[in-house]
Amino acid sequence: GKRGSVFDEAKLEWLNGLYIRELPPEHLFDRVLPFWERSGFVRPEELDGRRDWLLKLLELLRERAKKLTDFAEGAEYFFRDPEDYDPQGQRKHWKDRRQTAERLRLLRDRLAELEDFDETSVESATRGLAEELGISAAKLIHPTRLAVSGRTFGPGLFEMLALLGKETVLRRLDRAIEFLEG
Repeated sequence: GKRGSVFDEAKLEWLNGLYIRELPPEHLFDRVLPFWERSGFVRPEELDGRRDWLLKLLELLRERAKKLTDFAEGAEYFFRDPEDYDPQGQRKHWKDRRQTAERLRLLRDRLAELEDFDETSVESATRGLAEELGISAAKLIHPTRLAVSGRTFGPGLFEMLALLGKETVLRRLDRAIEFLEG
């Protein structure tokens, strides 16, 4: 009956996710690459230069992926700056636009000073600023995620920022600040 099929689909998704998480990175890479190429994220001739970065991205996305298509559908912002920002996210995390712009600018300046733009230093810069401002880290994390990815969900923020790299993160924060002040 119908109930069985719903259960089976959920079970299939669960098994698929399990398979994705347990596959050796190189094997998973070979399966995901065609999806990235079809989406226009990766061109075959760039592959050699970007392979290490793409493998890191794969590891980051693997935790949440249930299907191979998830690696392309949920990953656009790793390859392109966001065109727009999730409207619900804006209402929730950018309520006070001026204050948000101010906080993002402070964070941007902190991140710009970092020598090593890795997960640990990005996290301590963010949490340190939140503490100085007397706000919870979440009040910086959520607005920053929206600014950098255009979305309200995804992998851990600090891992995401470290993987995107300093130049990209600063550029996207600048764009979001401009958008908020516009």
